Amino acid sequence: MKKNKNHLALLLTMVFLIALVAACKKSSSNNSSITVQNLSGSYTLTDITVTVPGFGTQSVLDSVPACQRDDIIKLNTDMTSEQVDAGTKCNPTSAATGTWALSGNSITIDSTTFNIQKFDGKVLMVSTDVTIQNITATTTETLTKQ
Repeated sequence: MKKNKNHLALLLTMVFLIALVAACKKSSSNNSSITVQNLSGSYTLTDITVTVPGFGTQSVLDSVPACQRDDIIKLNTDMTSEQVDAGTKCNPTSAATGTWALSGNSITIDSTTFNIQKFDGKVLMVSTDVTIQNITATTTETLTKQ
């Protein structure tokens, strides 16, 4: 009987310690404050994936031309945007200017609206659905702030 009491006491102590550790664990958030001021800055594309239902997720960064992979995307506080043809130059140039807008967890750059999946102050991960030949896929772009 004493052996069962020791096991029960040990079990209760372990449950208590696990609950205590779980209660003290800091909550982690993927999103820093999403504001125009915090999002504004210069970014480079560090990954792009495509998810097609039934086929999973594939990285397609290597299919982006080298002259576009090193471009810099600028989101300015005046809600203008700029794509700088940095590094290897594209012919014709990939440089462009436009506008951007923020609404909650959605960002619209020119005419494309993205859902903000993650923003930690440095990494901005956005996704959008695209349909090509009646197949809908989700693209996810990871941009790293410089």
